[in-house]
Amino acid sequence: KIEKYLKQGGRLFVLMNNLALGRNSGIDRVLNKWGIGVANNTIFESAENSPSRNDLFTARLNPEHPILKSMVAENLRIYLVLPRAVGPLASASPGADAPKVDILAATSAEATAQQPARSDGLSPPPTKGSFPLIVATEQGSIKGVSTGARILVVGDSLCFDNQLINNAANAHFVHRAVDWLLDRPAILLAGLAPRPVQEYTLRLSQSQMTNIQWLLLAGMPGAILFIGILVWWRRRT
Repeated sequence: KIEKYLKQGGRLFVLMNNLALGRNSGIDRVLNKWGIGVANNTIFESAENSPSRNDLFTARLNPEHPILKSMVAENLRIYLVLPRAVGPLASASPGADAPKVDILAATSAEATAQQPARSDGLSPPPTKGSFPLIVATEQGSIKGVSTGARILVVGDSLCFDNQLINNAANAHFVHRAVDWLLDRPAILLAGLAPRPVQEYTLRLSQSQMTNIQWLLLAGMPGAILFIGILVWWRRRT
């Protein structure tokens, strides 16, 4: 049914997370027919692009794709958790009308890919390099107007849950991804939507900090004491 839907010009947004390693969901075969492969591995980044062992920031974004143009202009990145490598199939033999698979986001050259343990309990040695994490493909695009299927595949889904969707540019990426899938170019060209302020930063110099300390420790108590003396003196007289 999914294959038939895509052949009729359908739109597909696929999220492949680490929890599905080694499991055959069936969607892999559909993606393979469109020249997209999902690796059975987990990607880890270098310390520069990874806040912790299990997550990473995308090191490279494709500035030519409409989903990412506004994000690249603002130097934003996407936050992923234990992602899998997702990219064009090297063994694919595309036909004349086969859609091109574009890499939207990738790691740095210092990332490593770790495969799960084998049946003997041993894990293969990790592979180092740059790995694609997000890809997109479309078919039947004429002068920027899509007349066919569009597919977007991300190697992680945990990054879009309630706790993490506001990290980095994840929410903006989801909005732009849906706009692209639904072929809403006017919204894509409008740039990023206004972002709500969630944190406030107040920067003070050392002299300003000293003045505030004197105000809190001496100025305010002194003013209260002075007012109290005035009230006492007026009542006395």
